Amino acid sequence: MIASIALAGLFFCAGTQTPSLALLALRRPRIPALVVTPYAATLGAALLIAPGLGATAQIGVRAVALAPALLAAPILAAASGGRLDRTGALTVGALAAAALVNALGGPGSAQLGSVLVAFFIGAAMTAAIPMVPDAVRTLTRRAQDLAYLTLAAVAIVAGGPAVDLAAVLAALILLAAGLASAAIVALATGVDPVSALLGVGSRDPAIAAAVAVGAGSPAAAAVPLAYGTLVVALAAFLAARQRLRARDAGPTILA
Repeated sequence: MIASIALAGLFFCAGTQTPSLALLALRRPRIPALVVTPYAATLGAALLIAPGLGATAQIGVRAVALAPALLAAPILAAASGGRLDRTGALTVGALAAAALVNALGGPGSAQLGSVLVAFFIGAAMTAAIPMVPDAVRTLTRRAQDLAYLTLAAVAIVAGGPAVDLAAVLAALILLAAGLASAAIVALATGVDPVSALLGVGSRDPAIAAAVAVGAGSPAAAAVPLAYGTLVVALAAFLAARQRLRARDAGPTILA
């Protein structure tokens, strides 16, 4: 129950943080290509490694592979040198792909159906009221942070005891497949790699953990938990790299 409420809140708050320009950017052909390729690569990796895992771990692998991209990607991209609008467009595109999987009755479709609606309601509100007060934006960001922390706690409590080497390796393979394919397509289409890596190269581990736990096996959250740890490390690395670049550039001194 708590995970379901947090998941719905996470989607709604993420929708309110999505800039309207992100929706317009979906019309560009390279955006769908960037969305589909990493999604397909991650799904392909999941199909390859799932047979070698136990039934519980397979649930976690499927949950990660079918989850949308990081809902917090636009905020993370802004802190890592990526483009807010471009990352938002990629995130929305990944959500559209997740909605398609949901419509086809994929695993976790019952859970994702209502929360996907929450995202698009939030995005529609932002598009209808573009000049939202800063206080409201700050409130929704804090609510999104709270939802993430809640789902992270659920993942740790449920999946922590079940994390083993197999779960870590599975998470590493899934993330590597998504990141590598996103980087290749980004370079081929001229999209900045940071936006691609965060916007579509990685799946949202909080959503995957909630779906895995909702499938009836708390231990299935082990793979999403391991995956989430790797994603946090990636985001921290990209943010630290951007801070170093800004520091090395230094202030501009006019003669």
